[in-house]
Amino acid sequence: MSAPNDQTSPSDIGLSEKAPVIVKRAHPIYPDSARKARLEGEVWVKIWVTQNGGVKKVLVTKSSASIFNQPAIDAAWKFVFTPAILDGKPIDVWVVFPFHFRLK
Repeated sequence: MSAPNDQTSPSDIGLSEKAPVIVKRAHPIYPDSARKARLEGEVWVKIWVTQNGGVKKVLVTKSSASIFNQPAIDAAWKFVFTPAILDGKPIDVWVVFPFHFRLK
C-alpha cells in the first residue's frame, strides 16, 4: 500500500492488523463562555493518523454543541500515535476519538 497524498484518504482503523495507540494526548481547553453558561457536551473527531504516528487531518463527525468543536480539533492536532500496521508496514488510517466536556 502506497503512502496517501492529499487526494487519497486512508483506510478506516478496522482495516489494519495493528491499530494506532495514543502516545501523547492533549486535553481541550474548556471555552469560558460554555463554562459560564454551565454548558456540557461531546465532540467526536475523526483523526487521520499518518504512517509516522502524526496527525494529518482532523474532522468533526458528531457534536452536541458547536462551541466545543474548535477546542476538540485543536487538542486532536496535538495527539501523537504509534502507527497502524498492515502486512508488517506502517500505514495511514483514520481513528475516531471522543472528547467529553464536563464541568467539575
